[in-house]
Amino acid sequence: MEEKTKSQIRKEEKQAKKEAKRRKYQNAPALVRAWHMWLKYVVLVLVIIALLFCGFVYASYRYVMYEAQKLAENIVPAAEGDLLKFTTKDLDGNEINSEDLFRGHELTMLNVWATWCGPCKRELPDLGKMAKDFEAKNCQIVGLCLDGDEEGETAKKLLKEAGVEYLNIIAPENMMDVLPVVNIPTTYFLNSEGCVVGEPIVGAYVEEYPKRLEGLK
Repeated sequence: MEEKTKSQIRKEEKQAKKEAKRRKYQNAPALVRAWHMWLKYVVLVLVIIALLFCGFVYASYRYVMYEAQKLAENIVPAAEGDLLKFTTKDLDGNEINSEDLFRGHELTMLNVWATWCGPCKRELPDLGKMAKDFEAKNCQIVGLCLDGDEEGETAKKLLKEAGVEYLNIIAPENMMDVLPVVNIPTTYFLNSEGCVVGEPIVGAYVEEYPKRLEGLK
């Protein structure tokens, strides 16, 4: 008689276990079999719902990104020579008029940021130190916090931790008409009349700010 190999033995054991399980299921009470079948259907339905939900989320994400891209394509950033006129408030609620804001310095570096923006927050300590050097060159740094109206306390906390003492204002209601931005941080230089000078610096390029100031002097 031919001796069985180990693989054949394992295969037979597996089949025997499978057969035993099948007989056990067949001999089980009708209620248990019904419950088992119902559970299978429930799992199947849940899997289908999960797949449909994932598909819906993905489709929604694609739609939002598509609409955001279309919106971004229609946004034209402020260009050299554009005059900025607006009224707003600082983070402490004091009224701010753009004419008064820009009039006191030859140049103003306006840094647009938000409390949820990582690169914005990382450059704050450098901007805080830079502000004193800029002031000596008759250029003030002003922060414009996009979500300062809703996250004013968070913004003030971040500024304090970064050692920032320069003025920070909240976005005016007509922000997208006055100063449209696509990405942040975005930094503009303006003259004493509130006109944009040079191209905006998009991104947290701290080393570029002093270079730009020297080029404008």
